[in-house]
Amino acid sequence: MTDLVEIAKIWNGIIEIYKETIPQNNPKVTVVAVYKKFGKAKTNEAFATIAAIKKHDGRISPRNRKKLSSIPVNPDCTVWDRMVNPMIGCNLDYIHTAHIDNMITELEV
Repeated sequence: MTDLVEIAKIWNGIIEIYKETIPQNNPKVTVVAVYKKFGKAKTNEAFATIAAIKKHDGRISPRNRKKLSSIPVNPDCTVWDRMVNPMIGCNLDYIHTAHIDNMITELEV
């Protein structure tokens, strides 16, 4: 499992790659770029962490939640306390959850 600070840095990096690839309007292009920068394991863990943080958000499909369920997530990454969890300081809502779900669909888990 990735530590709190690193997973937050990865998520911020995913946001930056999303900004760069959004004109192509293709989640597969974004996922390929993210995999290239962070690798599959770290990328998949970052998306699993976001899904865990947004556990009550119905815009992440049950199929994709099941897909991510096999990926261990650092439980400290899901604590809603900015002082403990740097993920809460990330712009968690910059990428609309429906777009996150589309990218999860493209992950190779």
